[in-house]
Amino acid sequence: MDISAPGGGQDKKILQETIDPSSGQAKMAGFMGTSMASPHVAGVAALIRSTGVKDPEKIRKILEESAREVENDKLNYYGFGQLDAEAAIKLAKKGQFPLRLDHDLLMKLLMLAVAYVFTALFSKSIRFTALFHLGIVLGSCGFFLLKLVDIFDVPQWPLRLVSSPLGQWGNAIQGSVDINPIFASVLIPFCLMALLLGNRDAKWLAVGTSIGMAGFLTVTIFTSPDLWLLSSGLVSQIFLGVNALLCLALVNLSLKES
Repeated sequence: MDISAPGGGQDKKILQETIDPSSGQAKMAGFMGTSMASPHVAGVAALIRSTGVKDPEKIRKILEESAREVENDKLNYYGFGQLDAEAAIKLAKKGQFPLRLDHDLLMKLLMLAVAYVFTALFSKSIRFTALFHLGIVLGSCGFFLLKLVDIFDVPQWPLRLVSSPLGQWGNAIQGSVDINPIFASVLIPFCLMALLLGNRDAKWLAVGTSIGMAGFLTVTIFTSPDLWLLSSGLVSQIFLGVNALLCLALVNLSLKES
């Protein structure tokens, strides 16, 4: 035997919800043995695979090499090591480039690029201040590199929030997949324009956010247009497209006013 995982025992069974065969109703019952240890190992194997290690033999080797040495354990009859998820992940990531170009990262970069393409339409009228660029980032892609930060045993939603564009804040708060049409619309840029347009410096934050939101909405039309409370497909795409145009129209109007 190469590795052990929590499997419970006579005095400390693992509590699990199951179906009572006599009544067909759900009940809580204690279980033990390999049927409980196997899911722990499978879960860590899935975590290793998420780091980019796909080969089963490599995953097995990482599980074995990262196992925690057991000392003074009277129940350790076979001399095996204990499953250590944290050590397994560190070993799996060893030698890897820290930034993996996954689909979500590429989409965020595309949203940022589209936002700056839209910026070129108004380049003669825009002041490229720090607040303008901040607005572009907030509206199009968010501080997406922060998604790579993982702090153990703390709420993850604050990091999800700041690493997401404004249009996805509804997802970060709700923890849902479908995009919230309240956030993914011209509403936030419009409110920022109403609040900041009178300030000669702060208004560029609103302008940048509106252009960034247009970039986010445009890319979302072709990638993941499913909207919360709205039907997926054509209706959602029309909604996103109209709001992207409204964001650009709002920028055009604000620059004319100023």
